[in-house]
Amino acid sequence: MYIVELLKANEVEGCYHEKCPDLDELGIFHYEGKVSDRRLSQLLIHTRKNVFFEANNRLFSMTKVLKQCFPDCRFIHLHRDPRDLFPSAFSKPIEITWNSGRVRYNSVKLCGSPESSILERSCNYWTNYNQLILDDLEGEQYISLKFSDLIKGNIDSLEQFMNLKLSTQKIPPVNANKPVREEGKYEQFEKWNAEDQNMVINKCGPLMKTLGYEL
Repeated sequence: MYIVELLKANEVEGCYHEKCPDLDELGIFHYEGKVSDRRLSQLLIHTRKNVFFEANNRLFSMTKVLKQCFPDCRFIHLHRDPRDLFPSAFSKPIEITWNSGRVRYNSVKLCGSPESSILERSCNYWTNYNQLILDDLEGEQYISLKFSDLIKGNIDSLEQFMNLKLSTQKIPPVNANKPVREEGKYEQFEKWNAEDQNMVINKCGPLMKTLGYEL
């Protein structure tokens, strides 16, 4: 949502965050092989033909189909350090995340066994999600952009890639009013016990290095 609001603040038109239909379940079903490329392409052409920019994590499994539908499309792989992402995600009530019943949280292929801990499933989710994007982007025109750089206003690569001059390079936090669990905010990664820290580093570490995060 932040990147879309940043572009809108710079009067860039045709920008959407999770355009309707938001493809929430369809993105997972396609990842799991339950939805054909043909069916997906028909929907994308019908609903995305006039879109200039869309930020939507549901598109993570659709890179190749998007390219088939829109041969000139290009991609921004926006990602976040799991050591920052997980404490933020775990601060939300579990009823709106892992216990919400949403398909993405119940996907064994994406998250692993439902018998595993939420931390382990989160690690699997982050790694499988971002690795698929990287694999599918091989040979395509794309940039890799850290969320931390985006919100700090370090967007030179974004401007060059989009061939835009963004006079407004930083905006106030967006979508920051999500509910917090009754226990309060989850403690930061540096305060976690060694076992939990090691799980994140062992499961996510190799890809974190590839994406430019220091361990």
